[in-house]
Amino acid sequence: MLQKTRASGGFSLCLVYCLYMKLQIKYTGMQKTPAVARVIERKMAAIMRRVRSYEKQSEGIAYLEVARLPKHHKKGKVFYAEALLRFQGFAVRAEHLGSDIFGALDALKDKLEAELLRLKTKRLSLRKRR
Repeated sequence: MLQKTRASGGFSLCLVYCLYMKLQIKYTGMQKTPAVARVIERKMAAIMRRVRSYEKQSEGIAYLEVARLPKHHKKGKVFYAEALLRFQGFAVRAEHLGSDIFGALDALKDKLEAELLRLKTKRLSLRKRR
């Protein structure tokens, strides 16, 4: 895994090149910590294993934004995680608000897996109709 990081203004951008997809991570309103990066890497690796079957012809890209809402939000759902996967003419998107960043990332992974399963069943039903 190869990483490049660039920081500016109120966010930092991190590019991670994985075996199957290019992962672009944007941290908004929070610092990149090793714990958060490790959790993101682990959760997105599970998603990328599912996407591997779609990636035979072209490389896909995954955009992930991890954010803390503005400082005047003191409690409640203040952490935001959003992901967009683009591959082979398809786009899968999910987002989640949570009270902690790790819970938001876990729920985001579950939502992405559900969307990928929905896409898979849709493609299979279209193939059977032909």
